[in-house]
Amino acid sequence: MDSQKVAIITAASRGIGAGCARELAAQGYRVSLMARSPEILDLADELGGIATQGSITNFQDLQRLVETTLTQFGRIDAVVNSFGDPPRPDLLSISDEMWIENFEMLFLSVVRIAKLVTEAMRYSGGGVIVNISACDSH
Repeated sequence: MDSQKVAIITAASRGIGAGCARELAAQGYRVSLMARSPEILDLADELGGIATQGSITNFQDLQRLVETTLTQFGRIDAVVNSFGDPPRPDLLSISDEMWIENFEMLFLSVVRIAKLVTEAMRYSGGGVIVNISACDSH
């Protein structure tokens, strides 16, 4: 197994996620990036990493991210699970669909990525997961 550490960073195409990706790459991590926007491909190329275009709210996208990372790099040592700030309308005007979308983004994405990477981290001797919810971080 390659000893160079590997980090997954979600919502990495801009803002805090991109900043974390750049810093981890500068610290010597191989980076596996994910975001919905196509700009994620350019950032991965710039950092010598890999990219998966997808959403943290989609289990299949997260699964593809983890599988691609393990296939390409053979290990996962860190996850920076970054996500944006959901809209905040008046409480009584929030639809059931919006509640579900926010639940998937803020809670299920954290649970899902943790479940997907835990065995790989155990195999590598441990790891760390950091969850960042940005509020007006433009």
